Amino acid sequence: MLENLIKEFRGYLNGYADLTIEIYSDNFEKYLSFYFKEKTTTFLTKEDIKELSEIKRYQFDRKTHYEHKGKGHSNFVSFFKEKIYLFEDTISVSNQILYGPPGTGKTYVTKKLAVELIDKTTYEDTEEDRKAIVERYNELHKKEQIVFTTFHQSISYEDFVEGIKPKTSEDKKVTYEIEDGIFKQIVTKAKGLKGEIKSETNTIDFKNKNYFKMSIGGKNRKDVHNWCINNNYISLGWGDEEDYSEYNSIKNWDTYRNKFKNEFSYLIEESKYHIQAMFIFQKMNIGDIVLVSLGNHIIDAIGIITGEYEYKEHSNIPYHHFRKVKWLATSLDADPSLFVDKNISQQSIYQFNSDDIKVDYFEQTFTKKHEISTPKDHVLIIDEINRGNVSAIFGELITLLEPDKRLGQDEAITVKLPYSKKEFGIPSNLHIIGTMNTADRSVEALDTALRRRFEFKEIMPKPELLENILFDGFNLKKVLETINNRIELLLDRDHTIGHSYFIAIESGDTEELASVFKNKVIPLLQEYFYGDYGKIGLVLGKGFIQQKENKEVKFADFTYENSNDFKTASFQIQKIDTNNIIKAIHETLGIKKEATPSKEKQVAPELANV
Repeated sequence: MLENLIKEFRGYLNGYADLTIEIYSDNFEKYLSFYFKEKTTTFLTKEDIKELSEIKRYQFDRKTHYEHKGKGHSNFVSFFKEKIYLFEDTISVSNQILYGPPGTGKTYVTKKLAVELIDKTTYEDTEEDRKAIVERYNELHKKEQIVFTTFHQSISYEDFVEGIKPKTSEDKKVTYEIEDGIFKQIVTKAKGLKGEIKSETNTIDFKNKNYFKMSIGGKNRKDVHNWCINNNYISLGWGDEEDYSEYNSIKNWDTYRNKFKNEFSYLIEESKYHIQAMFIFQKMNIGDIVLVSLGNHIIDAIGIITGEYEYKEHSNIPYHHFRKVKWLATSLDADPSLFVDKNISQQSIYQFNSDDIKVDYFEQTFTKKHEISTPKDHVLIIDEINRGNVSAIFGELITLLEPDKRLGQDEAITVKLPYSKKEFGIPSNLHIIGTMNTADRSVEALDTALRRRFEFKEIMPKPELLENILFDGFNLKKVLETINNRIELLLDRDHTIGHSYFIAIESGDTEELASVFKNKVIPLLQEYFYGDYGKIGLVLGKGFIQQKENKEVKFADFTYENSNDFKTASFQIQKIDTNNIIKAIHETLGIKKEATPSKEKQVAPELANV
C-alpha cells in the first residue's frame, strides 16, 4: 500500500519542479514508513487517514530527512484531507451482486470490494496489491468484520435471521431458545456498542485481570437483571437459600467440594452445578472483570468486582448471594465477539481463558473514553445468492436493505421480529455483497424485490489475461476466446467459461493443461450440454470428442415399424494426456500443423489469479 500511496502523492504534486517533487515525496515516504511501523500495520483505515490529515508540523519535522526537515508538510496534510473527502463522497452503503459465468474471478472481486469498503481505500490491479488484499481479507474475516456464507436450497429464515432451537441446560434438561442467525449476528456486530460508559479509567491493568462470564437473571428473569444493574450488584441464583459465608476462605476445590457435599447433599442430588457455580462466585477476586450476558449472544454490562461475598436472607429479588461491582458500562446490547474470541456458553457463571480475551478492545473502550466510538464497517458476503429462496430467507427484512431505510437515515425503518418480538433495523455500516453463477440461473429469474434493492455488476471472462501463456503454435487467450465464441453460439454468454480455470497454468506445462481440460473444462461442458457429446464436439473438436462406429450394432430380433429411425450418432471422449493435448487443441483451433509435445516448460510473466 505504501508504494501506491507514494505514486498517488507524486501525481498529486504534478506541476511542481522535479526537485521539489523528489524532496516532498522522500519526506512523505519517510513519515509514512515510520507511521506504518509504529502502528504495526501495512494498511490505512479511515481513522488512520483522518489522523494523518491532522499531523502537526513539529511531528512531521521529527520524522523527515534532516536536510529537508518538514518540507512538504502542508501538501502531506492536504493530500490526506482530500482522500477523506473523496472516500466520504464515493463510498456509501453497498448492496451489490456480482454475476457472471463460472471461473470469472467473482470470489476475488468480492474480497477486493469488501476490503475497500471497510478500509475506505482503493487497490490497484497489481501483484503486490492482490497479495495485500488477500492478507487483509483474512485478517478482517478472522475479526468477523467480514462474514462469508453460502445460500443453498435448505437455508431458511430461521437459519439466516432467527429461529427457535433446542438447547441443553446446566441440569441436562432440553429447553428451546431463540437463536440468532448469521444475518442477525453480523447486524449486531455492525451496530457495535450501545448504552453508556459508566466509568473511564487509566488505572485498570486489563492485561493482568481475570475475566468471568455471568448471567444475573438473563432473559428469563429480566427483573433480577435490572435490579442488579441499578443497585451495583451481581447475584447468583444457584446455592438455594443457604449461607456460604464460612466457605469464603476456602480456596482449594477438593476441600470446598467435600465440605459442600457433606453439608448440602440435597442440593447435589438436584444438580452438581450448585457446587461449581458457588465455588466460582466466591473465587472471584476484588478487581476481576465480569461480563454480564443476556442470553448467548448479548453482553449487556461489564463491571469490576469491588466487594466480597455477601449473603442476604431477605432481598428485593429471589436470590441470596451477592457481590458488589462497579459498572464500567451498561445497556451495551453488544455481540460477545467484540470482547472475546469464542462464543459464550449457557453456563450461569464461568471463567474465560485469558487468551480468548480481546484486551486491546477493553483498553480502547474503557481507557479515558467519554463516548462510544463510531462502529466499524462490516461486510456480509453471500456466495451463490441465487441458489436460495431469497424472498423466504430475508422475509420482512427485504425492505430494510435499502440504503435510505437503514438505521440513522431520515426514512429509517424497523420491524418487529416474529420470534424475539424485538424491533430490528439494519445499520448503514453493514454492506452486503452477493455472487451468482449465471450458468445456474439468469439475473432475470431473480426475485424482483431483490433486484430493485441491489446493484448488479457483470463479471465476464478476461481472455486477455491469458495472452502470455504460450504453447506450441498458440496462446491460451486464443483457446478461451474460441471455446467461448462457440458456447455463446450454441447456448448463450451466461454459459461461457472463465479465465481462472487457466490462469495458474505456466507456459509449456502440457501436464497441467491436459489436467484442466480433463478435470474442469470437459465436465463443465458435460453439465452445460446435458451429456450431448455431439455439441461438446462442436465446441472442442475431434481431438477431444470422437464419433463411435456403431454400424455393427443391431437391435434384438423383434418387429417394430421404422426401428432403424431410432439409430442416432453416439460419441465418446478421447483420452487426453500430456502426449496428445497440443494436437487436440490444434484441432480445436483449426491449426494445420503436426504438433510435438513440449519437453521444457516456458515461463510466462507472472499472472494474477483474478
